[in-house]
Amino acid sequence: AIALHPQPGAIDITIDLIFAWSPDPDPGNPLPEGYMLAWWLADEDPPAMDDMIDVYDTTIFEASELAYSTTYHWQVIPYVIPSDEYIYACDPPVWSFTTDHYYPMPVMTPSAGEGTEEHPYEISSLEQLSWIAATNNAVSDPDKVTRWSYHYIQTAHIDASTTAGWFNGQGWLPVGNDLTPFTGAYNGDGFTIDGLLINRPTANYIGLFGYTDAALIKSTGMTNVALTGMDHAGALIGHATGTSISRCFSTGSLSGQDTVGGLVGSWDTSQINESYSRVNINAFNLVGGLVGHNQEGSLIRNSYSRGHLVGQTHLGGFVGINEAMIIDSFSTGSVNGYENTGGLVGSNTSIVQNSYWDTETSGQTSSAAGFGRTTAE
Repeated sequence: AIALHPQPGAIDITIDLIFAWSPDPDPGNPLPEGYMLAWWLADEDPPAMDDMIDVYDTTIFEASELAYSTTYHWQVIPYVIPSDEYIYACDPPVWSFTTDHYYPMPVMTPSAGEGTEEHPYEISSLEQLSWIAATNNAVSDPDKVTRWSYHYIQTAHIDASTTAGWFNGQGWLPVGNDLTPFTGAYNGDGFTIDGLLINRPTANYIGLFGYTDAALIKSTGMTNVALTGMDHAGALIGHATGTSISRCFSTGSLSGQDTVGGLVGSWDTSQINESYSRVNINAFNLVGGLVGHNQEGSLIRNSYSRGHLVGQTHLGGFVGINEAMIIDSFSTGSVNGYENTGGLVGSNTSIVQNSYWDTETSGQTSSAAGFGRTTAE
């Protein structure tokens, strides 16, 4: 197997770690049917095969019970099952990593609320916001699966500029990931979160929320964000499934690789209404001023984007690739790309109604969908 995260010898790894690896690309080796996984202290012997974790055919796994300032070894052993007997790979490599030296996110339990729809937890400070995002090592009760299912309401503007010094400059730890998504509700109630920083150029699912599923986010403003990630990055949400966003907005800057949007990176069977973004973006592929990839079953309506975009392919002032519905929306930001680039939409396979882009401010005379208008029009 090939180690993807953490990289061999990596340091300053957060203890909220997700291991990731890929099959050995050598065509002489059979494709694994499953993997055994283990991690252990560097000064101890590796565990016996019977004590390793059978993760079956997955290639990601969330670690547990890691300590700060500690070096670990980890190993993935592929196997095949040609008959009734497992055959394991011979002499698989052992990798190492070292965790962060401390937990820099100050946390505080919300002082009011119960986490229910009727009585949501009240969030009035960065410390209380961090309580939602915290690892289980920092907040063990309730654990993050439970915390990421609660209802929250913001009751004051929050200054998040100190996140620039967290985790040795890596900043905010997103709420939710692809293994454990945020499934609750967050009502910003018209307040803002200002100056949030994330600097994780090799990490996916970047945003205030990294990954949401059947969540509700409304009336939340993300101002002056400074975000750097890899794939599925957005100021508010990195990737959303079955999620509803209403009356949310974002400003600031964002850098990434693929599937990057000013508000949301990727958007699957979800809805956005009355929201906007003025985030400036520098990314590569599937880049949109509001949403990078608007996937099937989704709807965006009554929304707009004004950020400036620089990228390569599938670049749209509003949406990079659209496979769903866009209604009553517009874009005015500049768009600079090479292939499948449009003032409103970069590539389109679905329905775009009553939506426009500014042909003058965007620098684009064409779009895969929508109508071009001059600034005066």
